[in-house]
Amino acid sequence: MSNVLLSPILNLLESETPLIGYTETQQEAERRIQTALLVLAVVGRFKLQLSPHYKSLLARSLLLRPNHQTGKLYEIAVAEDYFANNKEKLKLDLIDFCNSFLMIDKDPSWLYCMPLLHIVSGDVSPQQAPTDSVSHDADDASWWGIRPIKRAVEKFKDSINKWIVSFQDVVKFLSPLFEVDYLLPRTLMAALRLPEVEDVIKLQIMPPEVCVAACIYFIRHTKPTYEYGEVFINDQNKQMIRCIGELRTYLENFEKPEKWSDLLLQQHANLTYRITGSLVDATLREMHHMSVLHDLVAAVVQVFLQALALYDNIQEYMETTKSSAYLEMLKHNNKRAISDWLSKKFYLSLGSNLKQIFSAWSSFLSPDDLKSTKVSSMWNDGIIQSFRSQMEQQISSYYWNTGNLIQFYCTEVNILHQRLQTCLSDLAFKAIDGGYKVVYTDFDTEQLKRFGYLLTFQFEDHWKKSVADASANEVKRMLLFMLTWPPFSHFMALTSGDKKILGFLSGDCVIHLKQCTTYLSSLISSCQDGTITLEDLELILSTGEKFLELTESLQNVEKESHLKIDVPKAIAVRQKEVDCYKCQCEKIKILLNLCQYVPSVDISSVQRRLEQLSATRMLCIVDICEPVNMDSLQDLQVYKPQIKAFLLPATLFVILDVLESRYKSRVFLKFWEETGKKNKVNSLEELFSQVWQSVNQEWLLICHEIVSGHICFQKFEDNLGRLSVNDDYGPIDEEMKSLNVGKEKRKTRIVQLKQYRQLKKCIHGARIVLKFASALELTGDFSVIEQIASKRKGGETKMKDFDDSLIQTCELLKDLTTPRSNCLEAVITSKNLLKWLRESMKGGVRELKVFVDLASISAGDGDMEIAKVNCLHAAITGYAPLIFDLDENSDYRILLEKCRMVWDALEADPNLPQKLESISHQLDWLQSVKQAHGSVEVTSLEQASAINAGGIYFVGKMKGIKENEVCQ
Repeated sequence: MSNVLLSPILNLLESETPLIGYTETQQEAERRIQTALLVLAVVGRFKLQLSPHYKSLLARSLLLRPNHQTGKLYEIAVAEDYFANNKEKLKLDLIDFCNSFLMIDKDPSWLYCMPLLHIVSGDVSPQQAPTDSVSHDADDASWWGIRPIKRAVEKFKDSINKWIVSFQDVVKFLSPLFEVDYLLPRTLMAALRLPEVEDVIKLQIMPPEVCVAACIYFIRHTKPTYEYGEVFINDQNKQMIRCIGELRTYLENFEKPEKWSDLLLQQHANLTYRITGSLVDATLREMHHMSVLHDLVAAVVQVFLQALALYDNIQEYMETTKSSAYLEMLKHNNKRAISDWLSKKFYLSLGSNLKQIFSAWSSFLSPDDLKSTKVSSMWNDGIIQSFRSQMEQQISSYYWNTGNLIQFYCTEVNILHQRLQTCLSDLAFKAIDGGYKVVYTDFDTEQLKRFGYLLTFQFEDHWKKSVADASANEVKRMLLFMLTWPPFSHFMALTSGDKKILGFLSGDCVIHLKQCTTYLSSLISSCQDGTITLEDLELILSTGEKFLELTESLQNVEKESHLKIDVPKAIAVRQKEVDCYKCQCEKIKILLNLCQYVPSVDISSVQRRLEQLSATRMLCIVDICEPVNMDSLQDLQVYKPQIKAFLLPATLFVILDVLESRYKSRVFLKFWEETGKKNKVNSLEELFSQVWQSVNQEWLLICHEIVSGHICFQKFEDNLGRLSVNDDYGPIDEEMKSLNVGKEKRKTRIVQLKQYRQLKKCIHGARIVLKFASALELTGDFSVIEQIASKRKGGETKMKDFDDSLIQTCELLKDLTTPRSNCLEAVITSKNLLKWLRESMKGGVRELKVFVDLASISAGDGDMEIAKVNCLHAAITGYAPLIFDLDENSDYRILLEKCRMVWDALEADPNLPQKLESISHQLDWLQSVKQAHGSVEVTSLEQASAINAGGIYFVGKMKGIKENEVCQ
């Protein structure tokens, strides 16, 4: 019955509810929400039951739809206006409506009502940033935004039926509202089952902290299978592992949404790492007796590290107070991961199950490509330190089982994380080298053969993979092998220190070791004399201390005099020379880029040289620099390498550093481009005198003028003002920073620029007001407006001389925007119409209404005539305060007061000026209407209007009333 009774208004509502992607006007949005709120109130008041179709329709009609252009929520203003004195009633109606959905049908339409419910309830404000709260596990579920409908949402979640609308489509449809209502994505996630959570995380549009909080819920509600005292992984556990894996991928690839500010990004990252800490805590607590779920625990650890890395990265570039709380959480969870999980479930021993144990520890280490080196290092250092300590104790106490460790290391170490490989390399070779009571010198012949076989197998296996299988450039592959294979330094030290072991290595192994030491010796010599290639040097530098470790081992064994040099010093010197060379290359590139703005200059020789150097693989230090004598170099800090890679005029070498510092300045580039195009420059020698000197003087002048304030506003606008877009003054601030303007001066100049721009707008508005006053022959006081309008040449004013007291005066005209100025200009162009209206309609708006009725009678029923009358009514009614409420003594205050009334009409009808101008062209027609209908007809209509407003009509023959009492 209720559907039948409400069907007319519901059908109207259906026509007013737009399709996805349609942008409503303000009027359309207000009309839709008014109708929807009316239906909601009726349904709530009389407890009506709607059909599923109409229920879904009403929910969609209650959805907030931010305007794509303005971002405004027109629905909120309407709701607050309609329920100004009874918001609680609207809130209760919304709650009842959401609870009324048949959750077993899995109709998600109730989600469309949630943004309105959240805002009306006061849980959020539109566009509010998330609060700091992480109480996602509170009993009242307020963090999820479902406190008043918690049971209904739980029933919805528990239903195994499919959503009647794809939940992925619902998520995508609602995602634009996530920034309007930060509780909405939480509410949506609270309604999902585990398989759906995985699919939503894949979309990578939910705020990351919401995804993490959802995973915590399912960690606590997902248990393995128990059979006959054993624990088995079931499908739900596998689903949970996949879900955590998707979450890790999401955090690993996370990019700031386009509309998020830096502060909003930091807030979400803060919530994410804190809630991820709770995820680690919940996982370790729930899985404490289930080592079979190690993959899940390890995946959670990786999610935690990704969240910390994300927050650390954001902190690095944000100019806010740095927090160390996340590092304290890292240390806490690092200890817990080791003590509560690894040390208990995967106790380190030298038994036969090393692969499983070592793999478990390896899975807890951060990946090499983690976005934060700080987080990665701190976390891995804690794991490795504990691993090393426990393993050293095992090797020391159970040295007879060391063979298991060596066997694993020789055959399967590659499956582990690189940090763990390096650690095991040290441990294995310390054991091999006689540490921890393992004295290989006491091995019998058979044991030594077996030991030598392991060493040979290990070395040759890695040699084949790293060196012998390479199709070309075997020497470079050999260097890479020496520097990157962790055990190589141990091999070299071991075989060099005890020749007895060499006898148990294969012949190929001994030859390859000799090749390596010979090449290493030649590298030491080339570092000393500068003949080392840049390629080799970069490879050496990329591996940190490894090369120095190898050379130290070689120097301890070999006695040749050419090896007795200070290798660390030689490497540091060559590194400085290469850095200077690369730096000069970048400066040359900047010079070449600048020369593009000087079309006539010939830069071909420099371009060829740069390309030649870039293409040469075997480039040596001596090719680009005059190598310094190591013995004569006393202080590396003061050493300035003499780069000889490029032949340029001496004057250009002098200014390369300055060009580099100014290259990012748009003002400098503007000066350079203008001067370069103006002057004819044929060579690089002329570039200095004909371009640089002029640009430099202009640059120094504008720097001084900005700092001192001697720069005029127009010059500032021409050079820096164009950088600001949409009132964003950040680029101007950055430009002034590149011009060496201090922080306080930058703030002052930006404030002055804003005030100057405001003054310019007000000058235009003041001139419009004065033209208006002149057109309507107003003789009141307009002196203040005249004072503003007189500042036409403000652009020639120096910034230091700017009179900011004018800004207070300008406050009078701050509301005079361009559309409103156009609104006044329409009056000026239509002054003849206004003059006629004021003279012919002394009764003002009351007489105007009568005239419109007469015009309607004269117009007839044609579309054009009806449109003409409607235009007349809209235009004159909208402008009525300016037409009928001003007299010749009105001053600027009265005028602006009346203007505000007209601007309200303009807000509702942006086409008001065009309508006035259009009807002004119909003045002859208006005069003919006035003339065609005499005063008697006008008076009759006025009397009828008066009776309609407050009188009584008597129909029929009236007794006891004389004729002269009714007919006057």
